[in-house]
Amino acid sequence: MITITDDLLARIHDQCRSAYPEEGCGALLGSFPQGDGARTVVDIVAIVNSREAEEQYHRFRIDPLDYQRTDEDAARRGLDVVGFYHSHPDHPAVPSDYDRDHAFPGLSYIVVATAGGRAGQGEGAVDVPRSTSWELTPDRSTMTQEAEFSTNI
Repeated sequence: MITITDDLLARIHDQCRSAYPEEGCGALLGSFPQGDGARTVVDIVAIVNSREAEEQYHRFRIDPLDYQRTDEDAARRGLDVVGFYHSHPDHPAVPSDYDRDHAFPGLSYIVVATAGGRAGQGEGAVDVPRSTSWELTPDRSTMTQEAEFSTNI
């Protein structure tokens, strides 16, 4: 489970909108739950998509050094990397098999549908921005939806 403010979600949407028609990506900083609580996102860090230019329209990659810098900065602030976000240009806010294959259990993965550069506007979406958050099952077989965000930004 994840909690994130509308303001942070709007910042994610802004970045994803700016990255269109490529995939935008970044890290979710916050804290892991105590007991059965939710991962709480208190900040985001936009990260440059380091995938080859000709692949950025449908794939993202976070360079290991960017991840290391982000993780170290989070630790200095008393935070953890609790997940990642990325956009799906002209596709729904649903993780692909590729997303599942590269995810880690215990983290949140926000997927933002973008179309025509409008964050949250995936296939069939008209008025309501759509972002979803997913978590990989411990056996790595499936990503389960943990939240759907419908925030007008």
